[in-house]
Amino acid sequence: MERKKHESDMSPAEKRALEKSYFRGMNLREKAEHIAAYYKTHIFLLLLILSAVIFGIYYVYRTQVDILLNVVFVNAQDGDQKALENNFKEFINDDSSMHEIFVDDTILFTGASLSDRYKEIKLSSYIQNKLPDVMIMDEEYYRQYKDSGLLQPFIKVMSAREQERLGLDVEDGCGLKMTGNEKLEEYGFRIEGESYLVVMADAPNPDQTEKFVKFLCE
Repeated sequence: MERKKHESDMSPAEKRALEKSYFRGMNLREKAEHIAAYYKTHIFLLLLILSAVIFGIYYVYRTQVDILLNVVFVNAQDGDQKALENNFKEFINDDSSMHEIFVDDTILFTGASLSDRYKEIKLSSYIQNKLPDVMIMDEEYYRQYKDSGLLQPFIKVMSAREQERLGLDVEDGCGLKMTGNEKLEEYGFRIEGESYLVVMADAPNPDQTEKFVKFLCE
């Protein structure tokens, strides 16, 4: 009687054939889990390459236009980026076609492991490359960042007198509460639960951050 071959004794071709037979018998969820488990290194490298491509495109784009402000939303519903950009430029009396606002509202975590992993890498890459001026996020992510040393104390963004004039509610000295902000809701940027605006300590366009806060809150 022929003894069944152990997988470690199989040739590469036999291993591939065995894996294909297992794969055909799996349902969709099992297939996704199998791919994530066996190819996680490849997937991780692919995500890194995709992030590098995105940043390459961004930096090429930035050589062609002048970015006035970089705004990154975390866990916000897709809003009207163009209306936000046009109205902010109108607010600061800038009508140059070579000046633009960079807005990314694609970092919305849904619980899908591969998609969320890519977004985590993208968000980390943004911060490591000192891209955002302003981030608007839900409470969960704000709690993660508030003691990180990455955020600008709000008193350096706007004087206490101006904060009082606008009736701003700043928590922990760095997080401006944006829950129910009419401008954000007008443009469709809705965040479930409490939301916060933070200014990054390494903001590349610090001269525009106070203007943006006034634009949203006046």
